Amino acid sequence: AAQLLRFHARASLLAARQGVSRARRYVCPQRHAARALDAITADVLSLSVMPCSFTTPALPALAQLSTATSMDSSPDFVKSFLLIFFSEIGDKTFFIAVLLALRQSKGSVFLGTFGALSAMTLVSAALGEALHLADGVLALPGHLASLPVDDLLAGGLLLWFGLSTLKETYDLEEGNVKMAEEQDDAQEAIEGVGGGDFTRTVASTFALVFAAEWGDKSQLATIALAASASPVAVISGAIAGFLPICLLAVSTGEALRESVSEKAIGYVGGSLFLISALLTLASGART
Repeated sequence: AAQLLRFHARASLLAARQGVSRARRYVCPQRHAARALDAITADVLSLSVMPCSFTTPALPALAQLSTATSMDSSPDFVKSFLLIFFSEIGDKTFFIAVLLALRQSKGSVFLGTFGALSAMTLVSAALGEALHLADGVLALPGHLASLPVDDLLAGGLLLWFGLSTLKETYDLEEGNVKMAEEQDDAQEAIEGVGGGDFTRTVASTFALVFAAEWGDKSQLATIALAASASPVAVISGAIAGFLPICLLAVSTGEALRESVSEKAIGYVGGSLFLISALLTLASGART
């Protein structure tokens, strides 16, 4: 029993240390993590001295660390949700779902579209996490070595997205011209796609949307967010943002294009990219 207690205590200490080493990826979790780690360390020491004691106040400390992490990741969830939602409205993948839903079962098109976007989110988050883990390898020289490269790259990418989106929106002519172009591209993408049963429609929709989404702005934004924030919060926020987009695509169809302002969506989306970039760069500078 004493050996089992020591094993659990060491495991708790290791988990807490790993949490602290990644604490800079959240808004302000350092103080919560440090307090929890101090409590856990004290409990481990008490267990080594009194191996027969079955009181483990480390558990409340671990709960405190988990609660602090959850609360600190909520801004990452909201940021991911808003960026994805405003990036995907009127996008090529959106109109692929719209056009397919006009000729196929809406349920099968929804499952294929949402499944493809969710899978792409997982792939993008994994790439972002790999970029974060490579932070030590990509260290800057000299006095810049303390700056987090992953945060700088992510912030720079988001900043570029924001500025380019605002410029494109400013240069747009009156009317939803860009949405019309995206719809034409989607029409070309689904040419040759025939009918089929439910399973075949889901599979063909999945393949079309996944291929169209590869290299898209929303994918690169997800990679950038996952590199500098909580991957779980980014994945959850992105998937939550894709859900209403997919529902709108298969239910409202082309009517949405006539009822929304392309410029308003562009300005909101570009502003969100800029805000996310500034928050990411500020977080990296504080580290």
